[in-house]
Amino acid sequence: MQCKKTGKLCEFFRLKLSMKKNKKQVSEKQNESQALRRRRLALSKIQESRKKQKTGAEQQKKAVFAKRLRAYPLKRAPETLRTKGYYRFTRDYPITVDENGLRENSPAKKRTAKKKAIWIISVLAVFLASFILAKTCVYLSSVEPETASGHEAEKKDEISSFLRISPGDIKSVGFEAVMAELQKYGCTGALIEIKDVSGKTYLGSETSETVNLLKDSGIKTAAYISCFKDSVSPDEDIAFRVRKNSSAGEIWKDNSGSGWLNPFSQQSKSYILNTVSAASKLGFDIIVLDNVCFPSDSGTSPPYYSGESDYNGTRNQLLMSFISDAVANAGSAQTAVLCSFSAFDPAAASDRAPYYGNLLETAAGILCADARISQQQKNVAIGSQKFADPSQIPYAFILSAGEYAAENSGLKTSFLCFDKTGNFENEHNAAVFSGVSGYIIW
Repeated sequence: MQCKKTGKLCEFFRLKLSMKKNKKQVSEKQNESQALRRRRLALSKIQESRKKQKTGAEQQKKAVFAKRLRAYPLKRAPETLRTKGYYRFTRDYPITVDENGLRENSPAKKRTAKKKAIWIISVLAVFLASFILAKTCVYLSSVEPETASGHEAEKKDEISSFLRISPGDIKSVGFEAVMAELQKYGCTGALIEIKDVSGKTYLGSETSETVNLLKDSGIKTAAYISCFKDSVSPDEDIAFRVRKNSSAGEIWKDNSGSGWLNPFSQQSKSYILNTVSAASKLGFDIIVLDNVCFPSDSGTSPPYYSGESDYNGTRNQLLMSFISDAVANAGSAQTAVLCSFSAFDPAAASDRAPYYGNLLETAAGILCADARISQQQKNVAIGSQKFADPSQIPYAFILSAGEYAAENSGLKTSFLCFDKTGNFENEHNAAVFSGVSGYIIW
């Protein structure tokens, strides 16, 4: 028992002695001077800085090496002068070997010379072609364009112009007088009445001779045909003309006393289309269709159109169909439609006379606005413009009419028709300034 106790006591004193030694060492380290601690701290910082510099230098070397590696050109390995292997996989290198099995590791001189010659010739060819092209461009740019002659320049800026000639003028004054009249008004064409507003037709030999003489003189010819406005055409049956109130009524007339053919009557349409065909055979350049419409007033009593109840389309469609037939019958001649301003109105009402819509989609290639003062009433509307009395300001009226026609004709050719008066120069200038492609002097 004592031995065990003695052993435990010895172990206890031994541990206590070691604890005193450790405590003494710690206290000595804690009691070291302030200067010693500063030196130890400075030394540790210097060591840490050197370690960072060493690490940074190594990283920099690696970065430089990677950069050089990336920038290194992708060249082939250095060539040896002679080799036993197929060092170059190209036909330019020789395939023969000497007695030792070695081959020259360089391209054949003939092939190299040939390639250089081809390259030099190609460069010279490109240079010569560029030089010749540049010289040609310089020469062409230095040459002044040829100016057209005075006659050709005038012809280029000239618009089509037609002077209306009545059959009575042809008979009374003769061809020379007609030519003098055309020259007086500076017109390049003549409009000859083939079927006038009353319904009379002029398709005899005198008209044919006049057309031939005009064409031989370089004058363009146009045939005027009044379509549905007609007072004297034969009354073949009760459906041929417009009637009063019913099919059994008397022949209807408008407020001016003029009679009208029934647009729904096949007989009346065939009669007009036959006249168009006859005019085309005479050799006219243009067929001008007037009064392709319904009457715009009620006359002495309501008009009655036989056959309208059997027609499935609208009145505007009926007129458009008739114009298409007229274009077909005109043959090689151009077809023009002389119409009032509502025919050019894109928003024209479908229930308003005389066209019950507009004629902008007609098959005719020319739309001619009727700006004749003699045919106008009071309070005329041209688009958004109102003219209380067109006769008081004819220049402004004709100018507005031409501009309206030119703006709304679209791809079709726009013409203008105005009266022949003492102020022809003003009316002519108004027509030209309006932008139309041609005009008719009535």
